Amino acid sequence: MKAMPQFRSNIGMIRLLQVIAIFALTMTLGLRGFVHLFRQLSFSDAIIEHGFDVETLVIAFIATVAGVFRLTWARQQIEVHDQERDLVVERDGLTRAFSRSRFMEILEERLGTIRTKQIANKPTPDFTLMLIDVDHFKRINDTFGHAVGDRVLKTLVEVAAVRSNWIVGRIGGDEFAVIAEGTDYHILSAEVASFMDKLRELLKRDQENRGYDGISIGIAQAPLHAGFADALLMCADVALYEAKRNGRNQFAFFDPDMQRSQMRERQITRELRSAIFLNHLTIFYQPVIGADGETRGAEALVRWRDPVRGIIIPPDEFIPIAEQSSLIDHLGEWVFRQVCRDYERSGFKAISINISGAQLLHDRLVPMLRKTLRETGCRAENFILELTETVAINATPAVLATVSELKRMGFRLSLDDFGVGNSGFAFMRDMPFDIIKIDRSYIQKLSDDPIAQVFVSGVGKLGQTLGFSVVAEGIETEEHHLLARAAGATAFQGYLFGRPEPLKITPEIIRLAS
Repeated sequence: MKAMPQFRSNIGMIRLLQVIAIFALTMTLGLRGFVHLFRQLSFSDAIIEHGFDVETLVIAFIATVAGVFRLTWARQQIEVHDQERDLVVERDGLTRAFSRSRFMEILEERLGTIRTKQIANKPTPDFTLMLIDVDHFKRINDTFGHAVGDRVLKTLVEVAAVRSNWIVGRIGGDEFAVIAEGTDYHILSAEVASFMDKLRELLKRDQENRGYDGISIGIAQAPLHAGFADALLMCADVALYEAKRNGRNQFAFFDPDMQRSQMRERQITRELRSAIFLNHLTIFYQPVIGADGETRGAEALVRWRDPVRGIIIPPDEFIPIAEQSSLIDHLGEWVFRQVCRDYERSGFKAISINISGAQLLHDRLVPMLRKTLRETGCRAENFILELTETVAINATPAVLATVSELKRMGFRLSLDDFGVGNSGFAFMRDMPFDIIKIDRSYIQKLSDDPIAQVFVSGVGKLGQTLGFSVVAEGIETEEHHLLARAAGATAFQGYLFGRPEPLKITPEIIRLAS
């Protein structure tokens, strides 16, 4: 590409030489003819004496021919260069997939063919568009390096390109699009599942690619869902979002109902952002009781009061939506700051706060906690951070480093809902938990389920051996309490001891707040 200006310069020089050579040749022939016609003139002999002879004609002719050959060669070089340039424009340099611009041209051509055949009432060549996104790709780059990230992208395209009926394009950093022939649901499902399995097998074979978590795929069909490129891409993107929302590492086919659902989610996102800014959230506290019957502390649970509709929106409706963006960081900061403000007047010895896995994946959690502690004058030792079992199982080196830093700051760590993930105990070697909270589904089956009995007893004995507390969640009856205590639980939480509720406003609280 750098040689392009040189080629252009050479062409200009060659053309100039051609003009000079042709002019010289023309002058020479003209003068020779003039001499032969007017030999009697006195200056004819002078012209001959000054060298306008046959040799001059030959030299001029050779120069002209050489210039023509040189010009031809230069043009060939430019054609080669143009082909290389077209290849760069057409193909992605890293993965060799089609570039975004070229892929969009192909997509438009395919859709244009469909529209033309529809107008002519002819059968249309239906096809499927897939959007592929590498799950947590930024985390792969940040944790394991860009070389690993590049290897993941190249392997993805290599595995996809094996299928002769797939056209693969790279449309973003870790985003790819595929045009696949046909629209049969069962055939496509089998092909996509096979593709995902093969990709995982190849990447997991190499220990260096351990950061790979999978891919999410959104699928839309033409002309069933749309007949223009922008609309079809939007449908595939809606399906991709649905696959991510449902846990990632899966594929989803577009359905019009998805759009209505996502419009509702976008509305909740906007309203939640306003609720955080306007303090329309509140904290409810549920007590945790020790074996001696005394209150050990409480768990802080965020609630959202909608002032317009006059209802409380349940957290399982808005927290998963917040986790899809940085909104979870703002929500987490609001909760922790409010809990710090409540701590002194609450009377609780310790307050547990739920930390989302999405917060641990970001780099804002530790600085936010430090800043809030400093500004409110609270100590980390007064708070317990609760992580879910899923977060513990899938912890990356970066997450483990964050957890270690939280421990160094003085926070205690609690494993929440233990048992729902069927993970066993191996991960406890890497995660320094102080408290294990057994999921309510086991506690409430203690009376008649042998598996629940063995599980709770096993956790209780492990707690005694390793020195961590065991909290039984979901205690709703005295029987639950007695059985959980007999199985080895050392603390209890549930409706039997108190439902989640805001701090009671007493004269003492008002005095402390003022």
